[in-house]
Amino acid sequence: MAVLEIGLKLASLRPRTEGILYIFDSRFFERLDSVRKAHVFRKVTSLDDGLSQTLFCVNHETDAESLKDVLPENWSNAEQLDRLTLHTFL
Repeated sequence: MAVLEIGLKLASLRPRTEGILYIFDSRFFERLDSVRKAHVFRKVTSLDDGLSQTLFCVNHETDAESLKDVLPENWSNAEQLDRLTLHTFL
């Protein structure tokens, strides 16, 4: 978690005129317990600057549902694309 906190801090120091794309792959995300998953999700979504986007790759629908439960007011919808479901958060 320390590496993630350092990376997020460094990213927050960039000029506000530049966007950034945060990508958390399923291998990273699955190693975290549910409390840390929620913490990471809250932390990254709190960095909203209007220019940046975040992509969480999860393999299990339960992980997607748990993220939805963390910030239900930010959840917009879900789209099914073959075996992939894309959840959109505002």
